[in-house]
Amino acid sequence: MLITLGLGALRFAGVDRDAADLVPRLPARGSPTHAQRGLLAVAAVAGVRGAITLAGILTLPILMPDGSAFPARDAAIFLAMG
Repeated sequence: MLITLGLGALRFAGVDRDAADLVPRLPARGSPTHAQRGLLAVAAVAGVRGAITLAGILTLPILMPDGSAFPARDAAIFLAMG
C-alpha cells in the first residue's frame, strides 16, 4: 500500500513538472487555479497504464455462440480497469 501511494505521489509530481507548458498558468506568479489543478489531476490519473490490457479484454465476445452471456466478462473488464 505504501509503495502504491509513493508511486502515485511521484506520478502527480512528474505530471506537474512535465505538463507545466501544457497548462498555462494565468498569472505567471502565484499558484495554479482550481481548474488548472483539476487538469493536472486528470492528467496524472489518466494515461496509457492498462490501455492495452483493457483493449484486449474488450475483444471478448458479449454473447457465446449459443446466445448465452459470456461468463464473467463484466468481472474481467472490472479487473482490467483496476
